Amino acid sequence: MIKLFLLHAPKKSRTRQSESGNVIFYILIAIALIAALSYAVSSSSRSGGDSALSEERARILATEILEYSNAIATATSLLKLRGCSDLEISFENQTLTGYANSNSPNNNICDIFHINGGGITYQKPNSAASNSQNWGFTGSRDIVGVGTTSPDLFLILHDVNREVCMKLNDMLNVPRTSGNAPADNGGDMTAFTGSYASGDALGDEDANLERQPKACYHDGDDDVYRFYYTLIAR
Repeated sequence: MIKLFLLHAPKKSRTRQSESGNVIFYILIAIALIAALSYAVSSSSRSGGDSALSEERARILATEILEYSNAIATATSLLKLRGCSDLEISFENQTLTGYANSNSPNNNICDIFHINGGGITYQKPNSAASNSQNWGFTGSRDIVGVGTTSPDLFLILHDVNREVCMKLNDMLNVPRTSGNAPADNGGDMTAFTGSYASGDALGDEDANLERQPKACYHDGDDDVYRFYYTLIAR
């Protein structure tokens, strides 16, 4: 019996060695997976602030911009149908400053961002889509070929990410200019507070902006991309 035990002892030792080897192998795999996951998470966090976006991410951000713009445009049309004049429409809200409109009724029925008016909740644009973090509203520009030569009422989003700008134009069928967004330099962007002001026309420098009620363009003076949406064409 003793001799039999001695004969079997090496087999048990080899089994233990094999099992230990398997355990170590699985531990190494687990460590490698954890390291890969940590790298992926950190890479994702770093890419959040980069200017370059994937095409799918740019499409999602562009869609969000258009959906919110459409909501504001719809609210503007409803206020007009309700009897609010252009000059009574107010974009004042608790986030933006400089948009108080003294022409707007005291009961807020002509306020876009009030429950008594347009009922729109002011939402800051996604930081990945725009560095400005604020929507703008101006009545100091018009578009060549849209309405008359009188200034129109616009929603403006400044400092748009280039990939998002290009995707916006693709979705709106706005032609590119030399592979980039159409160009327009400078131009008055005075906040709308119940009065229009004469300013440069969009489309007088780049024909690809003509007859485009909404588009994204490159402002060469400031080297930024801006998105505009016509709320009221006059």
